[in-house]
Amino acid sequence: MKYLILIAGTIFLSSCSTIQNKYDKPIYKDHPIVGAWIYTSNGCNEIYEFTDTGFRMVHANQEVVKAKYEISNVAPESGVYLLKDTVIEDNGMPDCSGSTSDMSGDVVEVLLLIQYLPERFSFCFDKQLNNCVGPYVKQ
Repeated sequence: MKYLILIAGTIFLSSCSTIQNKYDKPIYKDHPIVGAWIYTSNGCNEIYEFTDTGFRMVHANQEVVKAKYEISNVAPESGVYLLKDTVIEDNGMPDCSGSTSDMSGDVVEVLLLIQYLPERFSFCFDKQLNNCVGPYVKQ
């Protein structure tokens, strides 16, 4: 019985280690979105950091958000990508607009328009790329 518990424990721990390693692997290693970006509006900075492992952190005023993101190609030759973002944690503190809403669990899809010289991107809410927020400038 003692050996059965030991074997079950070993299997459980090794499966946990596999899960952990799965999320540590770079999946967006050479994607242009990876890095830190800043957007300033009304004297308030929003800083977005996209990791190559598919996670995003945001610091905006007092708000801190952690999310998991996925990117799909829409028109990469034009710098347009679909971003699906799932908020994991939101501290509910005021963001740059003063909002204190907690977005934990929210899933949002927006278009990313990435431009170069200088490197910047905007979040766009329509296919015509007219209703956008940004630009966020690469740091």
